Amino acid sequence: IVKESARREDNDRRAYWITLLPLPYTVWALNNYDPTSQSDPVKLVKDAAISGNTTYAYVVEQFFLRLDKILNLGAPIAIIPSCELGKHNPALLALAKRLAGNGRTDATSLVMRHQSIPSSRLLRRNACPGNSIDEHLASIQVTEPSKVTGKVILLLDDVVTTVDQPAAAAMTF
Repeated sequence: IVKESARREDNDRRAYWITLLPLPYTVWALNNYDPTSQSDPVKLVKDAAISGNTTYAYVVEQFFLRLDKILNLGAPIAIIPSCELGKHNPALLALAKRLAGNGRTDATSLVMRHQSIPSSRLLRRNACPGNSIDEHLASIQVTEPSKVTGKVILLLDDVVTTVDQPAAAAMTF
């Protein structure tokens, strides 16, 4: 998925950071995001983080069935952390735990936000630019790099508006 910013400087900075990634990476979308649809599976996952919506079990199962058949056994499964220190999207956490319980490595505690940053969603809602890749890099860390060094890691995120947050998380490995 390629999503460019309307601002050239953001795209230039992102292109530079992407050249620094130690391993190739791919961003997959399991579904299109339609925030106006109450039945959109990605919206249900996103709502779990925003409003505490707990009606995401069937969506977790739907995404699990898609991912389970294509992921290698033993693959580490991690989550892009919330903008708030110590928080994760509960639906993504449930999906990661479900995938890890089926022969993969639970790496959900390995990628952590060590300082809170403003929500990009709220920043954009107020006509401000979202967090930059630099801001994400400064606030994300891998707690035990030796557990994932040299491995292909699945990093789960709810909605990818830009590649800044997943690229920053990938760069911390």
